[in-house]
Amino acid sequence: MQCGNVLVFVEVKTRERGTAQSAQWAVTSKKQQRLIQTALCYLGDHPKYASCVMRFDVVTVGKDGIIHIPNAFEGSEW
Repeated sequence: MQCGNVLVFVEVKTRERGTAQSAQWAVTSKKQQRLIQTALCYLGDHPKYASCVMRFDVVTVGKDGIIHIPNAFEGSEW
């Protein structure tokens, strides 16, 4: 999704039996690295977004509801 000059990549995790917080822990550092690589591939295929800032959000869905975590990780660590 895009919000102004920010291109937001959102990882959605669900847990039927667990909580939304337990779904949040499923976004491991390895998963984060794959999401960042996917975002970079997307930018390579869509150069019109090259000047946008990237942001990585996580949305978790569990039996206790929905939690949106904006800027869940930076991406600069990779």
